[in-house]
Amino acid sequence: ARLKVDLVLDEFAKRERIEPSDEEVDRYIDEQAVKDEELSGRVPEVKKSQTARRYFESRLRRLKVLDRLAEIGGVREPAKP
Repeated sequence: ARLKVDLVLDEFAKRERIEPSDEEVDRYIDEQAVKDEELSGRVPEVKKSQTARRYFESRLRRLKVLDRLAEIGGVREPAKP
């Protein structure tokens, strides 16, 4: 069931052209570093790592998709990272 949800949300992101910019990914990494001690000391390294960037980009894309779905559904609360 989880795989189906992931596939549907990924397809929705494509159709809605939801794709975080590099600047948004950088900001998201910075925001997450404030909440995570381990990450906070490695921000420059994480920002340079393609694998780490893809991970944070994927998480941010998912949050943007959920925000868009909430908007369509008339919900006013944005998804919390």
